[in-house]
Amino acid sequence: MALNMLISAAQLAFEMKTMTIIGLALNGFLLYSVIKGNESIRRLLIILSWIGLALNGIGLVLVVPAMSVMLGTIAGIVMFVALAVGIARCAYTIWALNAPEVQNWMYKRSLGLSDSERL
Repeated sequence: MALNMLISAAQLAFEMKTMTIIGLALNGFLLYSVIKGNESIRRLLIILSWIGLALNGIGLVLVVPAMSVMLGTIAGIVMFVALAVGIARCAYTIWALNAPEVQNWMYKRSLGLSDSERL
C-alpha cells in the first residue's frame, strides 16, 4: 500500500490530475486505517483484492494476446509484466491480511495494546 502511495505521489509530481490526488488521498486513508487496526477496512481490502485478482487474471488471459497482435511483442511483454505484478500484489494482500498474525496484530492495534501485551 505504501508503494502504491509512492507511485501515486510520483505520478502527481509529473501531472496534476484530480483523480491522482483522490487516489493518493484514498490510499493514505486505507493505509492509516490498516495501521490503526480497522477490521472493516481489512475486509474491504480483501474483497477489493479478490476483484483485482479476477480482473488482472482476465486481462492476462484475454488482453495480452490481443495487444501483442495489435501493438507488437514489446507491448505484449509490458502488459504481461504489469498484469502479473497486479496478480502478485493482489494475491499477497489477500494472503497477508488473512494471516492469523496480522489479524491478531490489527486486533491489538484497534484496542490500543502494544505488541508485547497478551490478550
